[in-house]
Amino acid sequence: KTIDNDIKTGQFKQIYLLYGEEQYLIRQYRDKLKHALAADDDTMNFSAFSGSDINQKEIVSYTHLRAHETRHDL
Repeated sequence: KTIDNDIKTGQFKQIYLLYGEEQYLIRQYRDKLKHALAADDDTMNFSAFSGSDINQKEIVSYTHLRAHETRHDL
């Protein structure tokens, strides 16, 4: 409900962490957020990380570097 409400109101969090057992729900919300936050051809204002080989320190570093920017990460 929270993500749907954020999309409805246009008031987004700076970062979303999608996880769980239901992969189809993760993909569904990822796609909803991506569509609401960035144009389909926009590669500059959207970042997504997925998979088991993600380096958590890299993601934290990435978000700290971009904290001053007005952008959203998924």
